[in-house]
Amino acid sequence: MKLEEDKLIMQKWRFQNWHDGQYSTVCLTFEEPEIGVTIVKLTQTDVPEEDRFGNSTVVENT
Repeated sequence: MKLEEDKLIMQKWRFQNWHDGQYSTVCLTFEEPEIGVTIVKLTQTDVPEEDRFGNSTVVENT
C-alpha cells in the first residue's frame, strides 16, 4: 500500500481462514533516535471479529 524508505511499510495482510477479500492493514514504522538504535512499531487494524468458520478468536490469535 505504501512504502517510505527507512520510515514506513504499510500493507494489506490476511490469514487464509478469513473471509475471501477480507484484509487487515499492517503498518510498520521505523525510527532511529540515535545511531545503532532502531525502534520498530507494528500496528494492525481492521482485524475481523471472526473467521470464515465462525471462530471468534481471530483478534486473540492474530
